[in-house]
Amino acid sequence: MGHSFTTGDLVELASETDRNPSLFRILDIDDDQILLGQLSPDSDSYTGTNTTIDRHDDEELADLIPATDARIAMYPSARQ
Repeated sequence: MGHSFTTGDLVELASETDRNPSLFRILDIDDDQILLGQLSPDSDSYTGTNTTIDRHDDEELADLIPATDARIAMYPSARQ
């Protein structure tokens, strides 16, 4: 993994930043996967279905990037 993430970090998926930008919070990390909850831009809750990143898949890991300040600013309820 190019970055070191911990539970609670705010992240984005690089593959979605241009077509479907979203902000995710890391809900859980175990030996096999990283569980992401998609934050709602309108409330302090989650929306949609949780997303998992396979920690053994280099391509999936490379898709996980730290959230930019610009993206976080679009989600006023998001807290680090």
